[in-house]
Parts: sequence; structure tokens; C-alpha cells
Amino acid sequence: MFPYADNDESWWTGYFSSKANDKKFFRDGGHILNSSNKLFALAALDIDTSDADITTYKEMKDNMMDAVGITQHHDAITGTAREHVSKDYDRIVFEGIENSQAGYSSLIADLAASAGVTSDNWQWCQR
Repeated sequence: MFPYADNDESWWTGYFSSKANDKKFFRDGGHILNSSNKLFALAALDIDTSDADITTYKEMKDNMMDAVGITQHHDAITGTAREHVSKDYDRIVFEGIENSQAGYSSLIADLAASAGVTSDNWQWCQR
């Protein structure tokens, strides 16, 4: 990316302009972690949720926490990692999102159904 300026005398480079798509993707991973944690907590508090389901949700949460945690490394969050390392960070977050998708979608469907909204296939929309 090129440096950019917010006025005639101030140029921004490095952290503010490097690997912006990765930084957005890592933020999205954090948002998914936060929202899925809320859904998983609601499921854990529901008396009808089985122990097996709770264990599955906990594994999904732990995987996503690991993925988001790894992206907090100074080279990941600043965009200064080498390209192959950066691609590995992307892969880790992508796999974390994919692994939590089924539980997330299922819990969204349950929550929506309790409000009278039904659908066969709730999904996280990757824009």
C-alpha cells in the first residue's frame, strides 16, 4: 500500500497502511469470537442443552480464542510479518471461523426460532 496523508504535512505509513485487509479480517475474527461467546454462554445456561453440546461449544470457543489470540502477536497486528507467516495467520483465523460456523448457525437458528423467525440455513456472511 502507498503512504497516505491526512493533510499537506502528515504522511502515514507502516502500521496504518500495511496489510489493511488482514487487519480487518483479524478484527472480524474478534467480532465473531465475541458474538459466538455470547451465544455459547446462553446455550450453556439453558437447562435443555446437553453436556455433549456444551463440550462442543467450548471446543469451538477455545479454537476461536486461540486463533484470535495468535493474531495479537506484534507482527500480525502491525502487518510486519513476512508474507508466508501472514498467510498462516489468515489460515488460522479462517479455520477458527469455519470451525465455529456450525455451532454459531445452530444457536442463531434456535434464538431466532424462539422469537418466531425460522430459516433452514443460518450462516455467517463473509463479505
